[in-house]
Amino acid sequence: MKAMTYVLGCLIFFGFSQHIFAQRGEFLKERRAELEAEKQEFVNQRANFSATEASSYWQLKGEYEKQRQDLLQADRKQRKTGVKSENLSNAEARTLILAKMAHQRSLLDLQEAHLMLAMDQMGAAAVLRGLAAEKAWKRELLRRLRDKRSLEGEEQELDF
Repeated sequence: MKAMTYVLGCLIFFGFSQHIFAQRGEFLKERRAELEAEKQEFVNQRANFSATEASSYWQLKGEYEKQRQDLLQADRKQRKTGVKSENLSNAEARTLILAKMAHQRSLLDLQEAHLMLAMDQMGAAAVLRGLAAEKAWKRELLRRLRDKRSLEGEEQELDF
């Protein structure tokens, strides 16, 4: 009887824990979408984009990010199948280093192609304003996190 109660308790616990983790995943997706919307609004205002510039900028940015994520994911898969760096011969280490450099080069080529296309569609000044506004957004987000952490630290100091 005790074993049956234990098994039933474990099943209930795991059932609830999966539900809680699923809710957390949904919450994170929603929060990420909210932050992306805030970012777009912030950048559009800061860069003083017209409606057509904003549309072009975010469409190109989305395509770039998708291609970038594909490249990064391919690199992660390649590294997972690779061997440990401690036990490599010089030739294997050289191959690994050259592969890493090729990956970095492909990321840089993708960024260059994206920026050239954006400059052709929107103009260099608009692209530069957008990039500066994105940098300002990152600083703003870091400031928010720093403020939130300092507030949490103050609350912990007040707790007994």
